[in-house]
Amino acid sequence: MEHNISSFSFMQSYILDIDSEGINFRDTDAPKSRHFRFEEVFCVLMSANNTLSFQAGGEVFSIRTEQANPTHRAAIAALLEGLKNSAAPKTDSLSKVEDAAG
Repeated sequence: MEHNISSFSFMQSYILDIDSEGINFRDTDAPKSRHFRFEEVFCVLMSANNTLSFQAGGEVFSIRTEQANPTHRAAIAALLEGLKNSAAPKTDSLSKVEDAAG
């Protein structure tokens, strides 16, 4: 099952798709989406203003989320589940994002 988070502003839009294969991140500045397997994600953070960020390789990708939106909450849960089930190293950042996601 695929989950997604969409975030739009006046000049920019971001879309994060999560499925069983990993993550696709798209923004209006990039000509195509970026795909990452869960094993490639090094760190996931949720900021106080509900911006979800993840690091893959040497890059950090961020998208605004709405905690009141059940679609966003389901996508965050799917992301965390995919990371837990992957070969990625386990860190405390996953539990902190889970706590913030409710």
